[in-house]
Amino acid sequence: MIRLVALMLALVVGSCSPPDPPNVRAGKQTSKPIRWRADADCIRDVDVPLGLTRDSLALECSKSRAGKSDFIALALSGGGVKAAVFSAESMFYLQALGLLHRTDVVSSVSGGSFTAGVYALSCDPGDDRNEVCKRRLAEDDKGLVWRHDDVLKTVGQGYTRLVYEQIARLVVPGVPGTISSDRFASYIDDRFFGHTFDGGRQLLFKDVNPRRPLLAVNSTIVSANRAGLGGSGDRLSCYGDSPNVTRGWLRRRTPDEFYHFAYTDVYFDLIRSDLDQLPVSQAVAASGAFPVLIDQPKLTDFCRKDKDDSIITLTDGGTNDNQGIVEIYHILAELAFGERRSDVPEDELQKVRMRPGDAAFIFVINSSVTDTTGPSGSGSGEFPLGAFGLVNGIISKVSEATDVLGSTNFNLRRNLYFDYARATDIQKISVNSIDIGLDKLDQYPTGGSIYNLWKKAGILDTPDTGGKTDVRAIDQVIRARVDLQADVARKLIHSADSRRRMALSDYHPQCYFDIRGQIDSSLVSIPDDTQACLREAARWSVALSADEMCLGLRAGERAPAGLRCKDGLPALDSRVLGGVARDREVCKAVIDKFIAAHPVKDPSGNREGCHNLNDE
Repeated sequence: MIRLVALMLALVVGSCSPPDPPNVRAGKQTSKPIRWRADADCIRDVDVPLGLTRDSLALECSKSRAGKSDFIALALSGGGVKAAVFSAESMFYLQALGLLHRTDVVSSVSGGSFTAGVYALSCDPGDDRNEVCKRRLAEDDKGLVWRHDDVLKTVGQGYTRLVYEQIARLVVPGVPGTISSDRFASYIDDRFFGHTFDGGRQLLFKDVNPRRPLLAVNSTIVSANRAGLGGSGDRLSCYGDSPNVTRGWLRRRTPDEFYHFAYTDVYFDLIRSDLDQLPVSQAVAASGAFPVLIDQPKLTDFCRKDKDDSIITLTDGGTNDNQGIVEIYHILAELAFGERRSDVPEDELQKVRMRPGDAAFIFVINSSVTDTTGPSGSGSGEFPLGAFGLVNGIISKVSEATDVLGSTNFNLRRNLYFDYARATDIQKISVNSIDIGLDKLDQYPTGGSIYNLWKKAGILDTPDTGGKTDVRAIDQVIRARVDLQADVARKLIHSADSRRRMALSDYHPQCYFDIRGQIDSSLVSIPDDTQACLREAARWSVALSADEMCLGLRAGERAPAGLRCKDGLPALDSRVLGGVARDREVCKAVIDKFIAAHPVKDPSGNREGCHNLNDE
């Protein structure tokens, strides 16, 4: 009660006037090419003096070296605390596989943006050659360190205090019904980004660790001002520039692109704003501005003369692209397909354009589930009792609907972007989308849920009608996938020795999909025991994808450089992972309880269902 009264008083004092947009005018354009060919080991190991930027470091590591031929991007989905925990565990597992430090872009949405922000601002343990990190950690011993247990504790803490604030807003007259984006950003700084730096200021984009990949935090535009992101010509003039200076504009071909906005230097150049001077927490707040909880964030477009027309209004990125792949596609469009999207000089772009023989690997870390498998959440249809439970329940139900809709749209969007790019085979560049998510664990060794739904509906047995969709070709592709998954099941799932090598549990991966109802998609909080299960689910999903790539190498397919395979299994540095044994013990109780409540009539026929693999 005392806490609630204090919050009410704070709300009355702090709600007198809306905050001004947090971005500032830029003195010059700052767009830089994505120097993805830079040697990844050099970026990880070379000395980093104070003031060095990621672009300068990548440029230095591009000299006198062969460079990479693999572009790697991570797309971190939205989904509240669930997404933050799932993406963090997946990233640590990719690190243990030797792939995380080779990543060129991290594109994030909503809950995934919390993890992306933590990674971008964090320092690696023992990185004594990085003066940026040495100074930061010397000033604040609570500063961010990319260490497994610490990071998972940070991103898994939830937003309980914000819900208490929301309750207070419901009963205090004259107070706005949503929390301001500035308050949300302050909360993120305090709880997620390790307090402040350099005399008490917030961590800005210029404070991002130079060793980290490009950070693209995604939001959704809901205002009429689209920040020059649409037009009918190749160039647009900007108010305040000299007559011979124009700015580029971003294409708008699909609804996804029309509403898309990313916190990157490309977009901030279009509004003549300096991204380096913006707190990272403001970007994360805009990406996760959940409509029933957070006020709509705003930015100033300094290219607009009319002040009333210069405000860009944003909302949660998950309302448009809940997987963060639109921005990655735009980047690939410039690197691989010859489309311009930035004001980077053409001679600079030519140095980083993809060439025949190059490959792009997009790891889509997606904690959502699709409508073909059913929504996540408790499924009880009832809200917990009490004011806290009521607000939490409303947020959870809205989040569930967004979760399912976003994941369903992703299936369509993936066909439009990555599958289209692969089919066109432009310049003989390989574009590969690797799914890492809860959906991957459903009916895995038999082709996955979508395959089984098609099979049950008789679609795969239908002869080709001569239309645009060749069902027989689809059938051939999916059956090949079934064969690959069967090989992975034999090599990894049903081998106790392989599971130990890969730091995996002794429960069939189907179990983690089946208990998804207990892995709450709430923005607010997830109990510790179900967080343990969520981390195990992430490890299983990444391991299955990695083993698919290892087995694919035997068939002549390509895998990302840095993935080391031996005897058909990926090499794993399990020292990177923390708490594996603890998670196994904690989650065991959750799964055993589920199995007891859902007995199988014929255990001998449940080889690919939820069960303890040691019982086989």
